[in-house]
This record gives sequence, structure tokens and C-alpha cells, in this order.
Amino acid sequence: LETSIETIDAAIARLGENSSYHLLRGRILIEQHKLDAAHKSLTRSVELSPEVAEPHYFLGILYQRWSEDKEALASYKKAMECDPTHLQYLLAASESHVALNQLDEAIEMLRGVGKEFKHHPSVSSLLGHIYLRKGCADEATKYLSDSLLLGDDDASTLTLLVTSQFLAGKYADCLLSIARLQELNPTLPFNIQRLQGKCFSSTGRKIKGRDICLMVARETPDDAEAWIDLGYIAWDMGDYNRVAVCGEKILQLNPELSEGPLFLGISEIRS
Repeated sequence: LETSIETIDAAIARLGENSSYHLLRGRILIEQHKLDAAHKSLTRSVELSPEVAEPHYFLGILYQRWSEDKEALASYKKAMECDPTHLQYLLAASESHVALNQLDEAIEMLRGVGKEFKHHPSVSSLLGHIYLRKGCADEATKYLSDSLLLGDDDASTLTLLVTSQFLAGKYADCLLSIARLQELNPTLPFNIQRLQGKCFSSTGRKIKGRDICLMVARETPDDAEAWIDLGYIAWDMGDYNRVAVCGEKILQLNPELSEGPLFLGISEIRS
């Protein structure tokens, strides 16, 4: 990178009015984490060629590094104006809206795209992320499913689909998605195993669901949430001795959680 800077500086010394040289210099400086110097180079590139999209885009990246999301959004939008055919500019602007917690504005931007982007998996995936963040599990499920159907092979998208399907109460679909996830990685994370157990319980296979949640609770004995899941399934099955065990564990781990005394109270009533 140091050699690159020396070379581009020599080029700028000869042809200082070439905006692409200043752009390249700014990009190298970003890689070197010299952000103040990068800002000067990118700003100079914009001054020389304000109609070119790339300098605006990389200024947006730089502002994001500084956590200046409003400035980043303005730069990304300017890049979109200069080149509306570049998907990355659209995604970057939408993600900046999300960073600013302007979720509706991000959705409006993504849903208003033209035909060339409308059926791109990245657009559907980002919409799914945003709807899940808004708490709209049904809409999130729709867009995350679309993204996978359109060729998205990112395991994180499938993992988010599992979460959205569970929150939407689509337990059978959630189990199918977990099975697909297990094909990619036979060892499921504990949080996904807990969802699997709760889905089995919710679809009538309570013993299988309990066994999975019991295994997770034993593997993660310091996770109060695992004991909460097991406690509710045991309660549903009428296994009040196990409900009491879960209540005691939860009280030990986090006395402020209501499920500890709740489970112990239920167990006392039944005994």
C-alpha cells in the first residue's frame, strides 16, 4: 500500500486534475485506515467529477467508518443519482436508513426499485431483515423465502428465515427450514436447537421437543433461557417435578426472571 501511495502521488503530481487518481488515492488511504487523508482525496475527486458515482460511494463508506450515518446516507443517495443501475449503491443507502432506525424509509426505497433489482435476492433478503427488525414476522418470512428461492445461498438468510417462521407461528415450515440448515451444518447452534425443540412440541411431538430442550439445558446449564423453554414444555406435558427443577435453576441463575417463581408456584399447586 505504501508503494501504491507513492505511485499514485507521482501520477497526481503530473496530472492533478484527473479525478480517478484522487479516487484511487482515497481508496488506498481507507485501506490504510488514514481516514482524514482519505476524506480529502475523495472530496477532491468529487470536486473534479461530481457526476461520477464511485467517489460519492466511497465517501459514504468513510462516513460509516466514522459512524456518521446521515452523511453516509447522503453520499450513497448521491451515488445512486449518478448511477441508478448499481445495486450496491441502493443496498448501502437502504442499510444507512436502517442504521438511522428509519425502517419505513428503507422499505419504501427497496420496494420502489425497478425491474432490474426487484427480483434480486439481496433486495429480498434485506427486506426480510428489516421486517423482522420491525417485528413483522409474516412479511419477513415472505421476503426471506423469496430470497432463497431467487438463489440466495447464504446460511445466515436461512437462519433468519427459521427465526421469522417460528415467530410467525409457522412451526412445521420452521422445522423444514431447520432440516435444510442441518444439511449445511449437522451441528446446529444451541439457539436453533431450542427453536427446533419448541417447534416439535408445538406440532404435537412433545416428548421429542422436551428431549431436545432437556439436552440443550444440560449442555448450557448457565443459560436461563434454555431452562425457561424446558419449563414451559414440561408444564404443557404435566411434568411438574421437572417444572420445579427448572424454576429452581432459573432462580439461581437470574432471580429477577418471573419464570423462576412462576414454575415453582405451579409445581407447589400441583403437589
